[in-house]
Amino acid sequence: MIAYTLAYEVISADPETRAQLLAQGMDTVYLQRQASSWWPEGFAGTRSVDSFRCLLDEMVGLGILRHAGEGRYGLRSPNVLNLLGTDEEIEARLLEPREPEPRYEPVQMRTPMGDPLHGRRSPMTWQQESILRGDARLFLIVGTAAGGLGDVPERLEHVFGGQPLSQVAGGTRLRDFRAELQKQAQQGGATIVVPSGLEWNSQWLKAAAGAIESQPAGLRVVFLCDPSRLWQMLPPDNPVPDLQGIEAALITLAPWADEALRVWLDDCQINATPDERRAVAAATGNWPLVLYRFLELARAATSWRDAIATLEQELSPGTEFGALVLQRLGLDHPEAGRIFRQPQHGIDMSETDFLF
Repeated sequence: MIAYTLAYEVISADPETRAQLLAQGMDTVYLQRQASSWWPEGFAGTRSVDSFRCLLDEMVGLGILRHAGEGRYGLRSPNVLNLLGTDEEIEARLLEPREPEPRYEPVQMRTPMGDPLHGRRSPMTWQQESILRGDARLFLIVGTAAGGLGDVPERLEHVFGGQPLSQVAGGTRLRDFRAELQKQAQQGGATIVVPSGLEWNSQWLKAAAGAIESQPAGLRVVFLCDPSRLWQMLPPDNPVPDLQGIEAALITLAPWADEALRVWLDDCQINATPDERRAVAAATGNWPLVLYRFLELARAATSWRDAIATLEQELSPGTEFGALVLQRLGLDHPEAGRIFRQPQHGIDMSETDFLF
């Protein structure tokens, strides 16, 4: 944008001024003002002259601009002007829609799991992983298979790098769990993961809280809670679980934010405009399970737009993948079905309408 702004000033000037701009460059303050007028959002973070000058110096290092005197910068050579295109092309580039670089907000971004090109991302945001690394020792991670709950144990190995990770085996009872807590505490601690497939309840949480209180250093306990486990912990006659006195950090696995989707598409080498990205979000709900399926289809299709059309067909009512998504979201539970069958202010809304 800066190079095109400087180039536009050159090509729109009269012959005498054009020669002067090519020889003497442009004042930093004026160049900043002109570039910001073309793209206010893009330069919102470089409002000071010093920060803008840092960008100009980087472009000097890249061989695009040159220092042209005190506080002045110009194109490296007239050849750069030719490389940027014709007069019409330069103006068109300045007028085309664009968006700022992604904002890497911890509350939105997710770490790749393996090669970024393969597409898998942590089910937790940077902020949530920071909570796991913090002072808390008891965690309740609530989510669905569609949201990546099954990937949590693998990701925990990296989050707690180096500390032993022990997953409670299927069929374990409360007394066995208490014994495991005591053993791990005596051995110096570990991270114990309680899967959602176990029939654990608030008594298990209280047992873990008690063990951590008596042996706070080194012992962490992570409970994974899917919709089925949550429904069982919230019976109709008592919709609030008995968690009194339990200090557990709650982490909820949610669909990806738009900025996370944007970075993911870039890493997967799928170029998409904001409107196209909204189309992907509308088709997938930004749920990882559906996004990963979209990526498979996009890499096999002629264009990713064809992939969206195929995905929408696969998610149609009565399809195998559509049923799988509802099941992975926990919406196949009888209680969930009862809620969706209730009239919602006179609006007939299906599970798919609710999700996407």
